[in-house]
Amino acid sequence: MRNFRIIIIRLSSISIFLSAWHLLVYFNIKDPLYFNNIPSPIKVIDSWKDELLNPIYFKNISVSLYRVLTGIILAIFIGFPLGVLAGINKYIYNCVFAVTEIFRPIPLLAYVPIVAILFHGVEGSIIFVTFIGAFFPILVNVVEGMGKIPKRLVYIIEVNNGRFFDKLIKLYIPYITSALYTGTLVGVGASWMGVITAETLSGTFGIGYYTWNAYQTFQYEKVFIGMFTIGILGFFSSLILRILKSTILKDFFRVM
Repeated sequence: MRNFRIIIIRLSSISIFLSAWHLLVYFNIKDPLYFNNIPSPIKVIDSWKDELLNPIYFKNISVSLYRVLTGIILAIFIGFPLGVLAGINKYIYNCVFAVTEIFRPIPLLAYVPIVAILFHGVEGSIIFVTFIGAFFPILVNVVEGMGKIPKRLVYIIEVNNGRFFDKLIKLYIPYITSALYTGTLVGVGASWMGVITAETLSGTFGIGYYTWNAYQTFQYEKVFIGMFTIGILGFFSSLILRILKSTILKDFFRVM
């Protein structure tokens, strides 16, 4: 019953949003915003139906998905072990902290011209931006998670002649899974922002390029289709992580 109520509330909020949008366009509201310049939700939905039959639309989605997924996987494989090492060794922590605090606040948009110079191809530069978007949230959260591990547990493993691998499997991974999950959840959103930004400026395919190209060619229905597609993709990306947390990874979270 509770889940049914939640579904009703969420569907109602979407209905209210679409109704308000339709009325603002229908009555040609021009103050304070120019709603007369945008298409109605009905026009967007009709155009979306046509796009669902267009293979190029799905190619753009698959290209963006590949870029985001690649960037996130790279961020996990680099950010996780680096965060663990930084949590163990103060020297590594200070080195990582110094570099991280310089580059972490830089907006992803500012990386685009630099990576365009560094990489020979467009694909590598876009994937790097998605990697940066996920890397810093994962790294910071893993380091914070390492700092919360009880020292007595580390001591217990050490007095029992436990090596680094023993501590990694029995202690570090179970205890920082929650931190890794949080960092990845934040990183997924940042990666989507990064890929859209990079595709807008230097892409030839991808949902970001699709949206920007629609704007430049005055196809405003497609601009909204691109925006909502990005939102849906980001939503399902986060949903998959939440499902993983409640199913496959649930045993790790019980440690906390």
